Amino acid sequence: MFATMAKRLIQGYLVGMANIIPGVSGGTLALVLGIYPRLLKALGNIDAEAFRSVLQALTLRPGWRSGLQQTLQRVDAVFLALLGFGAVAAVFSLSRLMTYLLHQHLTLTYAFFFGLIMASIIFPYRMVRRFGIVELGVWLTAVVLAVALPLSVDNERAMERATQQVAMQTGQQAVNMHAPEPESDGTSTSAVTLRMPEFGTAAHIFAGAALAIAAMILPGVSGSFILLLMGVYFDLLRAVDERDLVLIVIFMVGGMFGLLVLVRVVNACLRRRFDATMSAMIGLMCGSLWSLWPFKRYAIIADELFILGNRLPAQGAEIGAAIAVFVLAVALIFFFLRWERTQKVA
Repeated sequence: MFATMAKRLIQGYLVGMANIIPGVSGGTLALVLGIYPRLLKALGNIDAEAFRSVLQALTLRPGWRSGLQQTLQRVDAVFLALLGFGAVAAVFSLSRLMTYLLHQHLTLTYAFFFGLIMASIIFPYRMVRRFGIVELGVWLTAVVLAVALPLSVDNERAMERATQQVAMQTGQQAVNMHAPEPESDGTSTSAVTLRMPEFGTAAHIFAGAALAIAAMILPGVSGSFILLLMGVYFDLLRAVDERDLVLIVIFMVGGMFGLLVLVRVVNACLRRRFDATMSAMIGLMCGSLWSLWPFKRYAIIADELFILGNRLPAQGAEIGAAIAVFVLAVALIFFFLRWERTQKVA
């Protein structure tokens, strides 16, 4: 029993670790670990009836005990709880590392993400059975959307507002404009914070969480890739690192909405239009490469990262290091590919 619990916790940690890295699919890793069918079935059983049973148990209505027991068995609650605990542990233990890498080594981190996403395209591509005119149109539409969405965000204006706020608070413009990597004292806070975000920010986090949870059920598609595409990834990392409880709760509620509603939509699309759905995922991944171009103009204001656009590499050493990290990322994805094939043979 203990060995089984430890195994589930480790599997959950690995899936959570995969989901925090854009391009590495938690669904693919679950498939490789041999838990994907059971996970998909358990998630599919979390419905309104399950929540009704939990609500009856909380209010101690007659018959709540047997109803709750049946619901917990139907949704495979122990299995999901152990995986979930392991995944949450991975997110909280790795979020600070990811924040550090983005602030201190942005070019290399983006080069790693770029390689992960580019190589990961092979996973959904292998699943497409027919790539006709309809699939091509869906693919092109997804590419355009993936490129257009990040371009529609005016980070320079947001950066100006942040600069003005910092200047008003400190009396100086605490801004570092970057082509080289920033320096930091390495300090961070571990206290829980309660800051009410703007409605637009909260809605953005909610939508990103819902879509990411829905995408996580697809092998080959990374949930954190969806967060990155929607511009939520860095906000979530900062919220976890700073223990911003309000944003974390908003993300969790959005994830529950995605679990109850969007997972079923994705499953329906896969059943009825599998090739078109996978072509859309491939298009989103291809289009996201524009946003993941490693060489960026960016600024850090009060520990908040603002991406201002792409640039050409500044020097040969920068190109060499980025290529080395890119190759490492591609090698990692092909390792997972080989591992998956080995598991299928076994």
